[in-house]
Amino acid sequence: MTDYLRLAVVFLLAVNPAFVFLSYLPPANGSSPRARVTAAALGLALATGLYAAAVLGSSPLLDFLEVEPETFRVAAGVVLATMGARALLPASSALGDVPSGWRAGIYPLAIPLLAGPAGLVAALSYAADESAGLTFVATLPALGAAAALSAWAPSRWRPACAMAAPLAAALLVAAGAGLIVTGVRDI
Repeated sequence: MTDYLRLAVVFLLAVNPAFVFLSYLPPANGSSPRARVTAAALGLALATGLYAAAVLGSSPLLDFLEVEPETFRVAAGVVLATMGARALLPASSALGDVPSGWRAGIYPLAIPLLAGPAGLVAALSYAADESAGLTFVATLPALGAAAALSAWAPSRWRPACAMAAPLAAALLVAAGAGLIVTGVRDI
């Protein structure tokens, strides 16, 4: 498997487009189709900017924190595994009051659904180990898929996403465990 494909799969699991769709669907249903597309475009742009900042700021941040990339890899694995386990739990209304229209693109779509802890920490970790450009480009398919589902997917896709989301979450737990083992072995 190529480095790009491996990273793209990890980001697909970390962003979990099916989980994003399921979490975003209730506020999106109250919006017009045009408002959903606007919110998804805004969320995609904001999340892409956050991932670019994470990738570009990875080395300076780890230097500032005086954390070696190998040690951060262990921490990133813990976050990935924890967020994957959290996504396996029954859905809750943890998002609270969700704004309508384009504002939903900022919260909850961009933050925390598209640019959540798992994806951003993975971006920081992989950018410290891999090429920053490769890491950033690997985030784009997951972000695009999640934004497209949020903008255009009909609510009848809920059962399929309800089956895919926990599978991706379980695989994210496995990816997190693998990152922990790799980090410990490299220390």
